[in-house]
Amino acid sequence: MQYRYIVLLASLLAATPLAVQAAPHHRPRANRPAHASPQSGLGYSFEEFSRRMELSSQRQEEFDKAHPGDQYIAERCRFGIRANLQAAGADTNDPVYAELLSTADQACINYIIRGRLAELFKHIHEHTNLDGADAAKPGQIKLSFPATEHFPFLKSAAQQGNTVEFTFNDIIPQLSGRKLVATFGIEKGYSDNQLAFSGSDQTTVPHELLLYNILPPSARHTDADTDGDNTTD
Repeated sequence: MQYRYIVLLASLLAATPLAVQAAPHHRPRANRPAHASPQSGLGYSFEEFSRRMELSSQRQEEFDKAHPGDQYIAERCRFGIRANLQAAGADTNDPVYAELLSTADQACINYIIRGRLAELFKHIHEHTNLDGADAAKPGQIKLSFPATEHFPFLKSAAQQGNTVEFTFNDIIPQLSGRKLVATFGIEKGYSDNQLAFSGSDQTTVPHELLLYNILPPSARHTDADTDGDNTTD
């Protein structure tokens, strides 16, 4: 899995206040010539910035190769975000950035875990045979679960009727000891039948790690709910 794009986005999240925080300390000198070539507030050229970011990208690729697997999601996110910020000239030891770095780290980690869970459901969608399936009797369908070698964080997957329950081991700490419960039905697609999963309140996976369609019903906020809250007489 490629982490570079989400790591870069999370880095930008953490770097948002860079210009604001640096501005009071990087005011132009009064005797600076009016014709001086523009420089970034960080004090080096765009070419140097590009060179630094390329080196950062190479370092991240090397780190990713040395730390493969779902157990290192957090480490890869943290390394990549700090490498990008350091390349941009930020002092990641500055306490000003501590909270922002934590927010960026968590955003990256959550995004990657959501992606892994999405891949789990995608596998079931792609490998379950729905030929001749009766939409009125979804419980008769036998879902095709993936081998744990492809999803090593998955401890077990069980189906009872049209309900599925996944439990997770400690490879991804945020999922350790948790369970994800969902029900499913059959929907008519453009050319064939499709599985449609819905969340359950029996799920104990943190909501921020779930895609919207598998959120527990009690955690969902529909447009109708929002409109109702904003309605005035």
